[in-house]
Amino acid sequence: MTVAFDISEHRPIPEDIMAAIKSHHAYIAGRPGGLRLNDDNFEVSKCRFDYMSLTQAVLPCADFTETSCGRTDFSNSDLYGSNFAWADLKGAIFSKADLRGANFIMADLTGASLLDVDMRPGQIVRWAGNSGGAVSTNLDGANMNDVDLRGADLQDANLTNVRAIGTMFTDDDMHAVNLAGATLDGADLAGSKLRGVILAGASVNGTNLSNCDLSGANLRNVDLSTAKLHNTNLDGAITLENCEDLPAEVAEMIGLHSKWIVSNGEIGERADFSGMDLREIELTGCDLRGATFAGANLTGATFDQSELMLANFSGANLTRASFIGAALRGTMFTNANLEETKFLGARLEVAEIFNAQHQRTGKTIPVMFNGAVLSQTNFSRAKIEGAIFTDSTQMNTIWEHAKIENCMGIVD
Repeated sequence: MTVAFDISEHRPIPEDIMAAIKSHHAYIAGRPGGLRLNDDNFEVSKCRFDYMSLTQAVLPCADFTETSCGRTDFSNSDLYGSNFAWADLKGAIFSKADLRGANFIMADLTGASLLDVDMRPGQIVRWAGNSGGAVSTNLDGANMNDVDLRGADLQDANLTNVRAIGTMFTDDDMHAVNLAGATLDGADLAGSKLRGVILAGASVNGTNLSNCDLSGANLRNVDLSTAKLHNTNLDGAITLENCEDLPAEVAEMIGLHSKWIVSNGEIGERADFSGMDLREIELTGCDLRGATFAGANLTGATFDQSELMLANFSGANLTRASFIGAALRGTMFTNANLEETKFLGARLEVAEIFNAQHQRTGKTIPVMFNGAVLSQTNFSRAKIEGAIFTDSTQMNTIWEHAKIENCMGIVD
């Protein structure tokens, strides 16, 4: 997907900010009177910053929404938690920048240099000075063709639906990165750490995955026939070869749902399995973000390592179902029957809400278990952040080694 920008809509850089940038240039050049750019309220949305040098600037939580920053130098800068949604960043230089928790939704990073950048989750300060949980760096839908990401730390980053044709990810740390629906044709990921990565529905034509650790990765609906797999570790990975065939109706609905996700709802159709009899269904490694299963019979169903952000299981029968290693952000289980259901190693976290301009609103949606039956439900080793368990039935619920933060309604 190519991001289109209307140059006529860009506004001039405010005079005070321009003066601060000129002073920063003097600082970088070592000239007298120069002052390093250090601003935690840097708001330049829809401005033109092409070919500027902001190297070594300190701009945490800056707003670069819809800016034009072609060839701009951000190297060695502190851009922690900054917002680059819909920005034109073609050829920009971010080498060794701190981009923890940054937002690049739908940004155009074609040909950019992100050598050795830090894109791990960041603790973003929200309204009234309060801080929420760690926020993953978000590159959902970004254009990353021919980007140089060698040596980057991308742990837990969201790269769903990115276009990264010919991109260099060599030797990157990409543990638990979400690449569902990504286009990685011709990309070089040789030697990268891809343990537990989600690649469901990704395109890897000619992709170099040699010497990669893909143990436990989600490769459902991924055709590896043309990928380079020399010395690749696929132990425990979910692949086309070890997935059960789905009923024709379900497979068609999931196919349309995938198109709905990738196109941001422009084509395809959101999957609605409400009230359906899906006992023992095998949905391991599926991308079912936003799907509805309200009131469905999902007894014994398997959702291991699936992406289930904002999915709705309200009132569903999930007795003996399995969500091992699943990603559950803002997922709803209100009044569901979860007797003997397994959430081992799953990630149950709040979902961030963005406004129409793809800016963080500071609002979140928690995982909801209010009114659910949790008898003998197993949350061992799960990460549970901000979930609501109010009025749920908790009998012999297993919490062994679970990491629980800021939850409500858990019975000791």
